[in-house]
Amino acid sequence: MKYVLILCLVLSNFVLAQDFTRGVGYFYAHSGDRHEFIKKQLVYEGFKNIISKELEKMGLNKEVFWKKYEAMLNEEFDKIESDLRSKLNITAKSSAAQKNRFKQALREKKLNYRLGFGDLNTIINRYSIKKLSRSQKNANSRSINLEGAVDKNKLTKVYYDFVSDSKRSEYGSLYLNINYILEDITYTELGIENEKDFSNVIKSKWIEWFNKNKPGNISKITELAGKDQAKLNDYLKLPANKMLSNIPPMFVNSLLLDLEVKIERVKYDKRKNEYEFRYSGAGYLKELQTNLVVDTYEFSEELKKYSLNDDISLANIIVNHVYRMALGSFPQIVSSIKNITNINSIQNLEIINYDNMYQVVSLVDDIQSKGIRYSLRTHISHFGKNKAEVVLFFDGKESDIKALLRSLQAAKKDQSFELVDSDNAIRLKFIQNVKEPAKKI
Repeated sequence: MKYVLILCLVLSNFVLAQDFTRGVGYFYAHSGDRHEFIKKQLVYEGFKNIISKELEKMGLNKEVFWKKYEAMLNEEFDKIESDLRSKLNITAKSSAAQKNRFKQALREKKLNYRLGFGDLNTIINRYSIKKLSRSQKNANSRSINLEGAVDKNKLTKVYYDFVSDSKRSEYGSLYLNINYILEDITYTELGIENEKDFSNVIKSKWIEWFNKNKPGNISKITELAGKDQAKLNDYLKLPANKMLSNIPPMFVNSLLLDLEVKIERVKYDKRKNEYEFRYSGAGYLKELQTNLVVDTYEFSEELKKYSLNDDISLANIIVNHVYRMALGSFPQIVSSIKNITNINSIQNLEIINYDNMYQVVSLVDDIQSKGIRYSLRTHISHFGKNKAEVVLFFDGKESDIKALLRSLQAAKKDQSFELVDSDNAIRLKFIQNVKEPAKKI
C-alpha cells in the first residue's frame, strides 16, 4: 500500500510540474538596494519572461503586447516624475545633491510602481524560485531562475485589455439597430397606436442595460438612426479594400449590433380571450471598419399562452417578454466585444492557379487562423475562374503578412504555393502537381 501511495505522489508532482513554465529574469541593482527590493524586481522580470513564453504558445503577439504595455507604463512614469519633481521642488537651479536625491527617489518609485502595473502579478497564481544569483564579474548584476503557473484566462483578458487600444478617447461606439417582425397580428391589434411607442420602450431598456454593463473598449451605446444610418448605408456600399481609408469618424473602432425579433400569433380564442404567441430572434455583431461579422447570436424560440382580462394589457406582456428574451444573450455579446482588437492596416491578396473554390477557402481559413497574433480578419471580395481576391485586415505591417505567408508556405505540404511579385497586391500562386505519364512497356 505504501508503494502505491508513493507512486501516486510522484505522478501528482509530475503533473504539477507540467503546469509550470520556466522563466529567467535579470536586474541591475544599485548599492544600497535592499535584498527584498532586489528580489521583487527579479521576480517581476521573471514573470515577464514567463508571460512572453505563454503568449507565444497561445499564438498571440507578444511584441505588440509589450510595446503597448511599455507605452502605457511610461505614461504613468511621466506622471510620477512630474509629481515628485513638484513635491521636491526640483528646478534647473537645484543643487547637484538635490538632483541626485531626486533621481534615486524617482528610480525607486518607478520600480515599485511597475510591480503592480497591468495586473501582471495576478496572472501567475503560484511560482517557485529555483535560483538567485549574481554575476562574478559584476556583483550588481543579478539574475533569477523560477517556475510559474499561468492563469490563461487572466492572461487572455490582460492581453486584450492592452492590445485592443491604449487611449479611451480612441474607443468607438456600439450602435444598436433593432428590427421587429410581426406575423398574423398588427400593432393596432396589440393596442398600440404608434409603432415607435413599442420599439422605443424596449430599445431604451436595452441601451440602459448595455450602459450598465459597458465593455471597457466602448465609449458609448447609441441607437443607429437618422443621419448616422444614412452615412452608414453609403459607407457600406464601398469596396472592402476602400473601407479603412474612407471610414466616417463616428464609425472608427465602432461596432453595429443588429437585432431582429419575430413575434408570431399562433392562436387566438376570441370567446376565451386567449392568445398563443411564438417568439424567436437573432442578431449579429459587425465591425464597421471592416464590415465583417464578428459574432452571431440566436435567441431561444419560445411558445407562450396568455389568458387576458380587462386589467391586463397584451402590449405590456409582449414588451416585457421581448425585453427579457434577448437579455440572455447580452453577456455573450459583451464578452465578444471585449475580445475585439482594433486593426490599423489593410492588404490586398490575389490568389491564382487554383483548382476550385474549396482550395481558396481552405487556404484563407489557414491564413486567418495563423494570423491571430496580428488580429487578422479576412474577406473574399471576388472569386473568379482565374483569380480570387482577398482583403486582409490586421494590426501590423505588410512585411508581417509576407512573413506569415512564408511560414504557412513551409508548413503546407499538401497545397504548395509561391509568392509572386505584384504592384498592387501580394500575389499567391498555387503550384499544381503534374503527374508524369505512365511509361509504356
